[in-house]
Amino acid sequence: MAGHCTGTYLNSRCAISTFKKYAEPILELLSEHSLDLLREAGLLQLFSIPGVPKNIPILYRLLRLYRPDKAAFLLGQYYIKFTVNKVALILGLPNRGDDFHFHRAPYSEVKQSDIVAELNQLANEAESEDLEQRRVDALVKFSLTKFFLPLKSLTIPECLQQIGGLEDFRRYNWAKTIHGFLNAQLTPLHNLSCSREEPSSLGYLEGCSIILVDNMDDWPTTMVNVAPTQNNVDDCGVFVMKYMEKIASREVICWSKHKDWQIQMSAFRAQIACDLIRCFLVAGKE
Repeated sequence: MAGHCTGTYLNSRCAISTFKKYAEPILELLSEHSLDLLREAGLLQLFSIPGVPKNIPILYRLLRLYRPDKAAFLLGQYYIKFTVNKVALILGLPNRGDDFHFHRAPYSEVKQSDIVAELNQLANEAESEDLEQRRVDALVKFSLTKFFLPLKSLTIPECLQQIGGLEDFRRYNWAKTIHGFLNAQLTPLHNLSCSREEPSSLGYLEGCSIILVDNMDDWPTTMVNVAPTQNNVDDCGVFVMKYMEKIASREVICWSKHKDWQIQMSAFRAQIACDLIRCFLVAGKE
């Protein structure tokens, strides 16, 4: 995707529609066993991700909101950390496995178009003993080079060519790889986005950039200034439960009367523990 915002140009090759266009014909030909293997590896759900509109302005805006000193995005008055767990959650990937040491260079002689051509050929090839396995392995390579780590260069790095198929793929923590690759670009691109006043190229945001704008532009946000808020990073879960409890009561809520939630946190936690133990004991009697 390419576009501009306030006179500064930005590009990215991460496009869900193109990714699905070439992958879906192969998926339709795979057996249930192969689909189960892709599902277990955390790959199958990628092919069902809905298309996200190309939104360069919001991507550009997010880069400006990035705060390198905190490794987080400043949204309103809150800092949103960009973590490996968030990447794993958005993409549905397991956050486990060996570290994969990604290097751009040296490049191989294989280009992105070669992998696409291989997918097209495998989709139309006559059945053979190893065809199913080759189709799965080709999908793995395509996912890595077109969705996880698409680069400005159309030539594939040698390190990715070493991933021969699904078994190699399952060894590594790809959520961590994607996070590290994107994170390394955020600071320099943020600095560029804040320093350029005249129309000029901001460059490329390489990798799976779609996770940075994962439907954020479609989420309506309302700031309730009088709502009780936490003053630490540990009590968010209890606050959410209390919000849900109040909203589910369908009563008229005067949030300003609940400003003491943080003070009562120990009592709330004790009540939750008591309720869980009571439920466990009741279930045991039944």
